[in-house]
Amino acid sequence: MKDEDSCRVLIIDDEKDLCYLLQTICEEKGLSSLVANSLKEAKLKLRKHPTLIFLDHNLPDGSGLEFINTIREVTKDSFVVMMTAQSSDSFEKQVYQSGINYYLVKPFDLSSVITLIDEIAC
Repeated sequence: MKDEDSCRVLIIDDEKDLCYLLQTICEEKGLSSLVANSLKEAKLKLRKHPTLIFLDHNLPDGSGLEFINTIREVTKDSFVVMMTAQSSDSFEKQVYQSGINYYLVKPFDLSSVITLIDEIAC
C-alpha cells in the first residue's frame, strides 16, 4: 500500500458517477483522493497540493483547459490528466501546449486509468 500523504489525487468533474468510480480506483490503489464538482470547489482543494489531478474539460462554471493556469499557479509539479469527450488533433495539441500532461477521451477504459496511475507511480 502506498503512503497516502505521498500521493493525493484530485478529481475535478461534474459527473458524480465518474468521480465515484475514479475514487474507488484510487482507494484500491491505496491513494487518498478529493473530489470537486466545479472549478470553484477545485480551487479550494488545490491547497492540498495534489500529486495527480483528473480534470474534466467542460464544467458548469468554466473550462478545464483554462483552469490549468490556476492549477500551475498553485502547484507546478502536479501531473494533470485532461478528461473530455472532445477528440480532435487540434484540440489534443492545444491540451498539451497548455501544460496538461495527459489526455483521456471519454468514454475511456478504466484499465487505462489504472495503468496510468501505476505508470505515474505516485
